[in-house]
Formats: sequence, structure tokens, C-alpha cells
Amino acid sequence: MNKKDQLFEQTLRFWPRHIDISDGKFIDETGFESGNLTKAWGLAEQKSKREDWQELSVWIFYKMLHKKAMESFSLGHFEVHVADLNRIIFSDLLLENLQHNGYEDMLRELIR
Repeated sequence: MNKKDQLFEQTLRFWPRHIDISDGKFIDETGFESGNLTKAWGLAEQKSKREDWQELSVWIFYKMLHKKAMESFSLGHFEVHVADLNRIIFSDLLLENLQHNGYEDMLRELIR
């Protein structure tokens, strides 16, 4: 199993299987917030043990879940399922995030 797949599988375990977003609300045309989603993110961060790879992966999962939550909420669906997250999108976002300054060593490790 490659590093990206390992991170994806590991990070899945930090999140609940589903998150109730019925408390969500749109802030403006592009913003959305859900206290339940934010709480799940905080708990996932705690489980990550503050290790760089895990922290980054938890952040990427949050971004993916936030986008799904916005889409679901706008369609009248008030739950998101972590199992619905896409590995390819995770991989793309991981590479995108590692392009920023300070992540050069992690990027080299990933593409090795």
C-alpha cells in the first residue's frame, strides 16, 4: 500500500462514520458552517496525535467533508458519510497542500 492510501485509511479511523449536519447554516453565498462538523474535526485532530502527516490528512478530510456538507445541506440532506470520500480527490489535495513552502521534505517523502 502506498503512502497516500495508508494516510487515507489511517485518517478514516479518526472520523465518525457519519456526521449530522442538521445544525448547519449558510453564512453567505459561499460559506457554510456546522457545529457538529467542526466538533468532529476537533476530535479527529485530537486522535491524530499532532503528527505532521496525520494533521495534514485530517485537514484535507475536513475540507472534503465541508464541501460535501455544503452540497448535501443545499439538497436537503442533513448527514455526511466519511466512507463517501474519494481517494483520488484526497490524493490530489494532499499533493496540492504539499506544494506550499515548508512542506518540501514531506513532498519528497511522498513521491519517493
